Amino acid sequence: MLSKDDYYDVCSKTNLVSIDLIVEHDNKFLVGKRINKPAKGYYFVPGGVIYKSEKIKDTIERLSQVELGIKLTLDDFKFHVISQHWYADNFRDDKFGSHYVSLSYTTKISDEQYAMINLDDQHCDVKWLSIDELLNDKSVHPNTKGFFDQSYFDIIINDYPVHL
Repeated sequence: MLSKDDYYDVCSKTNLVSIDLIVEHDNKFLVGKRINKPAKGYYFVPGGVIYKSEKIKDTIERLSQVELGIKLTLDDFKFHVISQHWYADNFRDDKFGSHYVSLSYTTKISDEQYAMINLDDQHCDVKWLSIDELLNDKSVHPNTKGFFDQSYFDIIINDYPVHL
């Protein structure tokens, strides 16, 4: 595992690959208000970076446990879209921007799982929003809105939208 300083150095030199989890319950989608950079102060879907040598299935299990408080597996999800996210800042400061290549996955959770959701300490509030509410809420980050708005994407490859 990299130290925070080494990770900062890596972030300054390359893009990061992340997984975003689109969690649905009763036609509403989970977003949490971020307290850390990038996207600080905005509502965003849960997610995080893929560690070096970590398999996607392991990342999804780790992120669902850490970010949602419930353990889900890759089998619980359906691949959604590949997109790119650019930010003017990074996790530490605004000396350079961040570039993420995001693989997003969707899942519908049960009432029992819904009752167990407990977002981690990177979030200070939680909302469950319909697609219309999400797209019209100014506190939801544009990159999160992009997961739900086809016009955000540049091309469609094999029925999957891609933001170039």
